[in-house]
Amino acid sequence: MWSPRGGGRDTSGTADVAGEADGIVRALVDQGPSRRQRLHEVVGARYWGPGRFRRARHAAERQGWIRRTGRTFDVTDAGRRHIRGTTSPDHAGGPPADGQVAVRSDRPDSPDGS
Repeated sequence: MWSPRGGGRDTSGTADVAGEADGIVRALVDQGPSRRQRLHEVVGARYWGPGRFRRARHAAERQGWIRRTGRTFDVTDAGRRHIRGTTSPDHAGGPPADGQVAVRSDRPDSPDGS
């Protein structure tokens, strides 16, 4: 059962939000477009604690990994690339565009030689 950790804002879960945002993107890749409540159920956000699902969903939206259309959420091409762990061809050799995350491949066969 969740319980508050005392006064002030809890920032210890910041890294967890990134993992939870990944979970949301993966769920949308697997399930297809989903309404908020269905997405909440699929990822098991009931066990995350108050406000965590909303923060993770907003983080995924800010990164451009998911988008909201009406009452449904869907994964974007950037979200699919993020889950696959590859960069887009447009940004493979340079810095990421504003609001995007640079992801580098560890595979020896990657086009940038890393």
